[in-house]
Amino acid sequence: MVTNLPEEAKAQWRKVSEAKTPEEKLRELQKFYSLVPKHKGTKNLLRQVRRQMAKLREEIEERKKKKVGTYISKWNKPKHGEARIAVVGDDFLVISEAFNKLSHKEEQSFSWQFEPSYSIIGNEHVQFQLVALPPLGISDSLDYKIFNFLKTADFVFVVKRKDEDPESILRALYDKGIDLAPVKGSVEITKTATGGIRVVGRLDVSKADLEKLLRSYKIYHAIVKVDGDITLSDIEEHILNLYIHRPGALILLNECLHVYSIDSGFSLHPLGCKTQDELVEYLLESLDLIRVFPRAYKDDVPEKPFILKKGAKVIDLAEAIHKRLARNFRYAIVVRNGEQIRVSKNFVLQDMDIVEIRAY
Repeated sequence: MVTNLPEEAKAQWRKVSEAKTPEEKLRELQKFYSLVPKHKGTKNLLRQVRRQMAKLREEIEERKKKKVGTYISKWNKPKHGEARIAVVGDDFLVISEAFNKLSHKEEQSFSWQFEPSYSIIGNEHVQFQLVALPPLGISDSLDYKIFNFLKTADFVFVVKRKDEDPESILRALYDKGIDLAPVKGSVEITKTATGGIRVVGRLDVSKADLEKLLRSYKIYHAIVKVDGDITLSDIEEHILNLYIHRPGALILLNECLHVYSIDSGFSLHPLGCKTQDELVEYLLESLDLIRVFPRAYKDDVPEKPFILKKGAKVIDLAEAIHKRLARNFRYAIVVRNGEQIRVSKNFVLQDMDIVEIRAY
C-alpha cells in the first residue's frame, strides 16, 4: 500500500537522497524517521529506515577502524567469480552441512564464528563465490549484518532440515526487506533536467496519479521505465528502497540437497534433489547467464568460456574480448548444435555457443 507520507517527510527524504557522506546521511535519516507517522501502513518503511541507520553506524565504525589500521572484517570481503551465492539459515549445523555439500567439500568442516565463511561452487566452466553466513537469531546486531550482507548477494540459498517448517525464516527475510520471490516487474527512475515525466513501458495507472506521486518526492523531470505488473505502491517502494529483490531458493537437507523454488506468499515448488553440477546449471539459469566459447580461426575451442547475460549479442562478446576487436568487427561464425552459421554483430547468442569472430 502507498504509505501516504506527509509532505514534510517526503521533503526530508530528498535530503536523505542528496546526502554525500555516511555521517550526513545518518543525520538526515534520523530526522526522516522522526517525521514518519507510526502506523500499519508505514511499518515496512520504518523497519527499512532502522536497518539503513544501523548499517550506516557500522560503516562509520568500520572507517574509523581502518584509519587506525585495525582488523578488516570479513563482512567487507569483495566479490569473486561470476556471482555471489549466500547461504543463510537459523541453525549452524544445517548451514555447515549445506555449505560443505554445495562447495563439494563434504569432508571439510568449519568452526563457529560471527563472520561469513567463503568457498566456491562451480565446475570446469564457471565458478561462483559461495558464502555461509552466521545463523539468524543470535542477536539483533548480528541479524542486521546478515540482512545487509544479503543485499550484496546475487542469489540466496535458505537452508533448513527436511522436517522443519521454513516459513518463519522466509517471512523474517521478507520483513527485513529481502524478497526472494520472482519479481512481478521492475521499476527504474532516471532523473533528467527537463522534459517532465516520461513513461517507458505499460503502466496501469494514470499519468496524472504518477506525476502527483513523483512531485510529492520533488521529482519533476524523469524517465520512468516499467516492466511487468507495476502499481503506484511498487513505484513508491522503489523510491523509498523498501525491498531488495534477489533470486533465491530453499534447500531442505535430508539425504540430499532437495531444492524448492520460492513464490509469492512463501509458497514452495519442489525441484528435486540436485547434484553440484545441476545446481551450477540452475544458478546460471536463475541469474540469466550464458556460457559462450570464443574460438580463434582454426584453433581449438578454449576450455574457459566467457560468462555473459542472457540476450547478449555477438558484439557484446567482441567487446568483452577486446574493444579493438569490436571496433574492427566484420562478421562471426557461430557453431550451435553442430551447425555453423555466419552472423552479424547483432546476432543473439545462446548458452554453449562457440563463436569465431572475423575482424579487419
